[in-house]
Amino acid sequence: MRSASAGQSTSPIRSALSMRSASPVRCAPSMRSALYWVGGLLLLAACHSAKHPDDPALLQRVLTDYFAAIGTHDTAKMQALTTDDFILYEDGLVWNNDSAFKNIRRHLPFTVKYTLGDMRMFVDEHSGDCVYTNRADFVFHDSDNVRIDFLETASFRRTEAGWKINVLHVTVRQPRYDTIRYLRDHYADRMKVFAAEPLVTGGLVFLGNSITEFGDWKQLTGDSTAVNRGIAADNSFGVLDRLGEVIARRPRKLFLEIGINDIAQDIPVEVIEKNIYSIVRRVRAGSPNTSVYVISILPTNNDVRREYPELYGKNGIVQRLNYELHLHAVENGFGYIDVWRRVVTPDGDLDRRYARPDGLHPNAAGYQVWAQLMRAQ
Repeated sequence: MRSASAGQSTSPIRSALSMRSASPVRCAPSMRSALYWVGGLLLLAACHSAKHPDDPALLQRVLTDYFAAIGTHDTAKMQALTTDDFILYEDGLVWNNDSAFKNIRRHLPFTVKYTLGDMRMFVDEHSGDCVYTNRADFVFHDSDNVRIDFLETASFRRTEAGWKINVLHVTVRQPRYDTIRYLRDHYADRMKVFAAEPLVTGGLVFLGNSITEFGDWKQLTGDSTAVNRGIAADNSFGVLDRLGEVIARRPRKLFLEIGINDIAQDIPVEVIEKNIYSIVRRVRAGSPNTSVYVISILPTNNDVRREYPELYGKNGIVQRLNYELHLHAVENGFGYIDVWRRVVTPDGDLDRRYARPDGLHPNAAGYQVWAQLMRAQ
């Protein structure tokens, strides 16, 4: 905290007055006014500093209460502790309260304990800044433990309702990625649906995430044997875990669409690529007569920032993964269906003509493009 005692602040005034009385030279009125003005400012600053001696402690409480509210999923309290124009910068992502709250709900159920340390605080009359470390210990779905160490800064504003956080800037101490499967309840429900369906061999299987799940593949292909094995929020690790049921169907053709959620989780391209090749090899080993087709990862557009900000700005990674999959398709024994090339703009974004308003999922026209390419196989 930047502060000065009352004695320190008034000493320049006393010094100035002593100089005036001791000196035979009379100060000009303008100089005398300037001295009084400067001394008055120093006195005013000292008064304001002395008026709020507990501000650093108050700011620290606001910060710890905010992170405690994340742990209890208390979004109302989080909003009460932040300004209306609150912004969170996290490793290149930009969040506001609305998108942050959606992200919390999307990751439920989880618990988290934050441990803040090494705080360095500055406070003046209207604002404050804090630099600190933050260790987050997450437990997802009562079983997946993830620890992340952050370096963070926080900016505060004094409002009529008290101190509030205006900006948080968060960076991870070390690069990391997680492989947690989100929407566990939905995953389990979908697996129950799959198990209840008759085991019919020799048909078409569509395997993937929400982009696959949202497609009406019987209608799109005109093939009544088509089964949908898409699970929203799934990633390549989740697909590897549930391949047994797919292989047991001995499909005539398997269409695999996976990878965008891995990219959202910052899983390296090399890991995603390896997992996709492993999926193909396991299917071909368990069902040698199955023709496997890998669908290109679809790009996103700027609308994705509203609901899925973790995917914003990652179309370069999408393009790189698609390049690798296309390059190594033959040697890994699968056909590559390049939907990406048909729905991408010159800027590398998902063309809005083929996209839902969320900037991620294809609309009816987008699925038609996909279906046309599959019919050629």
